[in-house]
Amino acid sequence: MKKIIIVITTLAGCSMPSAFENGQQHSVLTGIEIIPKQTYCTEGDIIPLSIVSLLSDGTREKADVSQIQFRTGDRISVDPEGNSFTCIREGTDTLEAFNDSFYSTSSVTVKKKPDYSQIKITEVMYNPVDEDTGKEYIEIMNTGSFQVDIDGCMVIDGSRLSESFVFHRTKPLEPEKRLIAAQSDQLFTSTYGASPDCIPFTFALNNSGETVLLYSPKGELIDAVYICGGSADLPAPSSWGAKNAKTAEGSSIVRQYPSLDTDSASDWIEAAPSPGL
Repeated sequence: MKKIIIVITTLAGCSMPSAFENGQQHSVLTGIEIIPKQTYCTEGDIIPLSIVSLLSDGTREKADVSQIQFRTGDRISVDPEGNSFTCIREGTDTLEAFNDSFYSTSSVTVKKKPDYSQIKITEVMYNPVDEDTGKEYIEIMNTGSFQVDIDGCMVIDGSRLSESFVFHRTKPLEPEKRLIAAQSDQLFTSTYGASPDCIPFTFALNNSGETVLLYSPKGELIDAVYICGGSADLPAPSSWGAKNAKTAEGSSIVRQYPSLDTDSASDWIEAAPSPGL
């Protein structure tokens, strides 16, 4: 009679896959992702950057950037720590992040940095006939030879309590073109026979002395005009020179030569209102 011998061998040193431990399934890394996935920036901007790990249970967590390599074109540059990138020059670029197992990309569009130096305040109507409210306006002009994106630029008067008016979703301002910001569409049109480009600014211009300021989206001062010595909160600097006389009711204060800016009262004269002209 033959005997059948069954040998049972225990394999030592073997373990369950890394997704399992003590009989329970755990999340494993399934990919990486760049945040942000798409960026629109301006030359010189520094954009925060992060890499997240995608886990098998659908959750995400911050990745160890020291294990990630980056690759870009010549429009952007990732900082050595991998925490941000700098927008260098105009154009479209692709930011790539990868390790031994996974890969992710992000699209970056870099806009040319606007040259705000050619944008000037060219007219301010601060003392309309009869009731001021709704008839005041501020005109700015592109005095240069190429268009400038003014989206995000701001105008404000000289009161520290006022709320600035932000140019939002405006088209780039073409060379030699003007743009009017007004308090009211209806009253502006009925008074001056034209339509404003942007409405409404909510601050009121003081007839006895006012400051009007134009800022870039980053808060850099582009241009300023100090009417009758400026406002109480922001008076004219000594370099402004003699105070402009108060204009007659219904007259504007107008930059005499749009492309000439000496940052002084001598740049300005009293004239009949001519918004957009």
